[in-house]
Amino acid sequence: MSDSQSLGLNALVAEARQLIDFCVENTAPENELLDAAQTLAALNKQLSTFHGTHTGKERPHKNFNFAIAKQTPQDILPYSPITGEFNPIAPPVQVNFDENEQVLSGTVICGRAYEGPPHCVHGAVIAGIYDQLLAMASACCEKAGPTAYLTTNFKRPTPLYTEITFSAWVAKAEGRKITIKGQCVADGEILSDAEALFIAHQG
Repeated sequence: MSDSQSLGLNALVAEARQLIDFCVENTAPENELLDAAQTLAALNKQLSTFHGTHTGKERPHKNFNFAIAKQTPQDILPYSPITGEFNPIAPPVQVNFDENEQVLSGTVICGRAYEGPPHCVHGAVIAGIYDQLLAMASACCEKAGPTAYLTTNFKRPTPLYTEITFSAWVAKAEGRKITIKGQCVADGEILSDAEALFIAHQG
């Protein structure tokens, strides 16, 4: 992907994220909503010309790029629904890996599009973030593979519009089996923790 194309896609995704927020918070009258829907229909028609299914082209960024895991874990899955820079439904979680501590961290502020209980992040969103980040931690330790199980323990409600930080680290590795643990913190309080087993790919 060219730099200009990447910048353009980032700009488009940012506006799409804002649109999602407006959809879940909107109080506009019917005529305004119908006008907006017509505008979006025209935009969708314009962009459909470049849809990969229609053009037969591959997406410009490689997905599952494990070779760059330690350096830029954010770029492993650029279209992820959790951390994808180019996916507008992603919160998105900003991810870093500390090679010295061997800990992967992810920071995010979730708006109302991710609400479950009133003013709180949906538990399924939290579990999804854990699944993504714990898997990324296994990739950073060169043990990438599918999730065998994931257990999430909720200790406190996770607030919306508040910076929350996830961390993930290797707890145990036995052959192809790798156990990753994680926790989520806000304002110094542990909100939840998780444990997952991954089965590393062979070869």
